[in-house]
Amino acid sequence: MLRRRTADEVIAELAAAQHGVVARWQLLERGLSAGEIVRRRRGARLHPVRPGWAGVYLAGHPVAPELALETAALLLCRGRSSALGRWSAAAIHGFGDQRPAVHLLQVGGTAPAADGIRASVVAELPGWQVVRRRGVWVTTPARTFLDLSAVAPVGDVERCLDRARIARVVTDAELERVLAWAGTRRGVRPLANLLANERDGGYSRSRAERRLRRLMTEAGLPVPVRNGTIAGRERDLAWCQARTVVEFDGRRFHLTPAQWERDRDRDGELLARGWRTFRVTWTMLCHRPYEVVARAAAILALAEAERS
Repeated sequence: MLRRRTADEVIAELAAAQHGVVARWQLLERGLSAGEIVRRRRGARLHPVRPGWAGVYLAGHPVAPELALETAALLLCRGRSSALGRWSAAAIHGFGDQRPAVHLLQVGGTAPAADGIRASVVAELPGWQVVRRRGVWVTTPARTFLDLSAVAPVGDVERCLDRARIARVVTDAELERVLAWAGTRRGVRPLANLLANERDGGYSRSRAERRLRRLMTEAGLPVPVRNGTIAGRERDLAWCQARTVVEFDGRRFHLTPAQWERDRDRDGELLARGWRTFRVTWTMLCHRPYEVVARAAAILALAEAERS
């Protein structure tokens, strides 16, 4: 005859698969009584995950292991389709920094309301937009970028996208598929604009030059000279007195291996002749103009200090 598992064995099995966390509703489903759960809480065998997170417990010890909070937040959805999203998903995929709150998406119903959880209720979460990572369900990188674009500054999304591409966890085709599915949802326009800017959508050197020169004029900084020949090559813009060249980088022409090598070779050639290179992208000009101005001012101030 098969031996009936004890309550502690049931708890241990669940906790082993869930980063040390179990939920009250899971234990009741597996045959434990409410009294058995209460006794283990009083006996310090089940510990609260966090104050206010009713119905989820750490099994056997009070210290939350890695991903315990994320697992507990998902368990608070009580079996509804859910997944970690936004910054929590970005951190698990490796292209975003961990934030204090747990971010998750839940399909329908009432989202968990607890301190430290940022939950959003969605009408649907297709299977191709979720994936199992490190024992928890998370939105795919492409869906994560759609959701981040709805709430985060474009500069933060851009930096995460750079990391994701370096780690090769997302492709443009995957991002385009999510955008095509999303229709008019929040996040579509900023993410689509970011991708278009990266591909030089609407970008031309002349437009970039005009934008940068306008920024410099508005900031009261010296306006760089157009298309000067320095060290035997025509340069986009230059502050000759500061011995600084401005080069505009677009993904279409500057991210092939051969062009990347040529750009670095040019930078080294200029540096050997006492010139700096200030590289600017169209996305920087559009979405982080104050950053561009601040860097330009710092470069010009450094050049002035070196001359004096």
